[in-house]
Amino acid sequence: MGLLFRRFWNFYRVDHLRQTPSELRELYQLRAIPFTTEDIAAEKSARRPPFSISADNTEPPITELSDEDFLAMFDHVEDIVRLEPGQILFKKGEKGSHMYVVKSGELAVGEGNYVFDTLRAGAMVGEMALIDERPRSATVRALTKAELIPVAQARFLFLVRQNPLFAIRILRVMSGRLRSMDKQATEMPD
Repeated sequence: MGLLFRRFWNFYRVDHLRQTPSELRELYQLRAIPFTTEDIAAEKSARRPPFSISADNTEPPITELSDEDFLAMFDHVEDIVRLEPGQILFKKGEKGSHMYVVKSGELAVGEGNYVFDTLRAGAMVGEMALIDERPRSATVRALTKAELIPVAQARFLFLVRQNPLFAIRILRVMSGRLRSMDKQATEMPD
């Protein structure tokens, strides 16, 4: 029984590293559990990992999560932060222990009267302070009623390890913000 459990667990653990949230939802539907080596091999070959390329190179690899799949990663989360219009989520200079995923509403990211960005459902904020453990670089306040999902460092690291598409989304957000700030800096008058 121990060997069978280890085989199933290794299949389960490795296979989940390659699944998008929508594929995971399908996987958790009632299905027969593979009990033989042949069943396990058939299960593995039936699903294509997100980063693999088809043999004939006609099908592009999946390299990003849709907003729907991204938000679905947090469907089970019960601790929601609710903000009223004008309410501040965090201020520039504060220590950050969470990043936040915007579930609904709109938020302004800025400093003083200057707004750097407006965030909507599917966006994230506060990831820089979570990654580099330095103070917040901007103030975030709600423009409308908003719901946010807090992501502590432990949950963040788990998501990065378990889903490379989550990590790619974080990198793309940070890269996009860096490019936007660079563009704004070069357009400023001397």
